[in-house]
Amino acid sequence: MWNLEDIGLQPLGQIRHTSAVLSLTMPEANVLISGSYDKVTRCYDLRAPESPCFSAKSHQKPVLCLQATDNFIISGSDDKTIAIWDRRANREYKKIPVS
Repeated sequence: MWNLEDIGLQPLGQIRHTSAVLSLTMPEANVLISGSYDKVTRCYDLRAPESPCFSAKSHQKPVLCLQATDNFIISGSDDKTIAIWDRRANREYKKIPVS
């Protein structure tokens, strides 16, 4: 991650996944959420990007798409499910099968 306003383009931190990152969303100025081939969704506070503020393995196959609101992180996966996570409670709210 880089701050494009920084002339020297110094890295802000690293996105930590064990496989390729397939999806990203930035619901707020200092929040970045990533989904990966490793089946994990992670949320980073860009003011302290050293470790994720949220990490969840809610899928059996890669995370292909993400969306977020103030309260929820929604992920879609190749396992044909949509997972909805409550950001404040830091737990899965609901999993929806997709046919």
